[in-house]
Amino acid sequence: MGLPEKRALEAFKTAEFTALQTSINAITGGKVEWDIHWDTLMQDGMVEYFKDAATKIYFTPLLAALQAVCIDDMGKKAVAGALKKIVIKSDSGSYHGGNYTFENGVLDLTHDSNSNIDAVDERKTYIQTLLESKL
Repeated sequence: MGLPEKRALEAFKTAEFTALQTSINAITGGKVEWDIHWDTLMQDGMVEYFKDAATKIYFTPLLAALQAVCIDDMGKKAVAGALKKIVIKSDSGSYHGGNYTFENGVLDLTHDSNSNIDAVDERKTYIQTLLESKL
């Protein structure tokens, strides 16, 4: 990872991620630990696409799924009691949300950071269905 990628990654972490984390924390009560493998999310030569890709692949579907699950007090309590940690990382072998897991309080959102970028609704549905089936 070169300097342009490092700059883009740092800018995302300090601006976009902070805002997204605030929104997600508001839904979950702010008690969720984050384990983001930042070094896997940025691919060389992808600086101009990174912000859009990272947001659409990981954070927008997560936020939408949590909003859907936490639509009522029952959902909010279930999430607050069960979701302990969110892991986000890229793996070139993970192309759709079917690879997500939720075990022992850990929601693992492993997905290729440059694949199926615009399939936001599909990933939201995978996350929502996964959470609801395990809560």
